[in-house]
Amino acid sequence: MYAGRSHPTCASDVFAFATLVFELYSGFSPFASRSPISAVAALTNGERPGRDEVHRHDLSDLVWSLITACWAQEPFLRPAMGDVLTLLTRV
Repeated sequence: MYAGRSHPTCASDVFAFATLVFELYSGFSPFASRSPISAVAALTNGERPGRDEVHRHDLSDLVWSLITACWAQEPFLRPAMGDVLTLLTRV
């Protein structure tokens, strides 16, 4: 949506879901220390928070892989929400 798209899509919902999961594990929003414009620029350029920003030991490799897949820069590369649900049932 930040790249000129004015309406939510299933792919943007998947991206938002991954952001929520990141926030639950890290305790803060991605790019919380940046200005809104800097955060948007980072996202537009494909920058994502690193796993090292999450200081909890219960973040599994499976969940981190899911977060990063949902954060794919190209919306068509993000998993469908049904696939996300299937993976989450394994956690």
